[in-house]
Amino acid sequence: MSNKILITDHVRADTFVSIFQNAKIFSDHINIIFEASRLYVQCMDASKISVFELILAKEWFDGYELEGDKSVTIGINTIMLCRVLSTRSKGQDVVFAFDDGGENLFIEFKSEDKNSYNKEFAIPLMEIEDELMSIPDSESTALISLPSSNFADIVKHMKLFGDTMEIKCDQESVAISSNSSESGKMDVKISTDDLSSYEITEDEEVKATYNLNIMYNVSLYSKLSSEIEMHITEGAPIKLVYRLHDTIEDAKLRFFLAPKIEE
Repeated sequence: MSNKILITDHVRADTFVSIFQNAKIFSDHINIIFEASRLYVQCMDASKISVFELILAKEWFDGYELEGDKSVTIGINTIMLCRVLSTRSKGQDVVFAFDDGGENLFIEFKSEDKNSYNKEFAIPLMEIEDELMSIPDSESTALISLPSSNFADIVKHMKLFGDTMEIKCDQESVAISSNSSESGKMDVKISTDDLSSYEITEDEEVKATYNLNIMYNVSLYSKLSSEIEMHITEGAPIKLVYRLHDTIEDAKLRFFLAPKIEE
């Protein structure tokens, strides 16, 4: 194969598999873009209110071979890809390979463990005409960093009380709430001292509401990183970031979720 990526680090292999297994929640098809310096994925959910973005620098992989160092895009059905990834045994290496202009993505799971049999697959590629969105890195009014497990717990519990999450930030605390006339209300108030890190523009306050079901989908990735970053600016999409490596900056999973418009 003229193009190939290899992951032998088992923690990173688990991470890679988990990312693509959950991608089907956002879209039933994705383009995977192999660039000279990185692997890149961007897709929008069916409701058109959130964007899923994956960035993995070539250094994150144990092997990254791209013929001629030119960008190559392959389209994949995420349901089919998830089906293949679900067969990987714990501890197996992951190999993705394909030829330029080829019709299939070849996936291999392998290890030297005699109790774990090697597996090989071929998945047909698709022509997907999705235009990439240009997402500028802009300054946010508030930047919150908290344990991703805490974020997942808050979102899971708030889903019991409505379908909207409201976030309020000021100089001293972050308040998160969800409510409905049928189920009542849940409030969580977090002192800034209890956050991993917190920054807010001086003398500013922020209030925004978001779709809680999509927040829940984002929380499904919480085991991939110990922390989640929330970049909030009133009236703009919230940016949620899981960093996938301690020292490689371009190894992260990002989500952009449009705020709800209050009637």
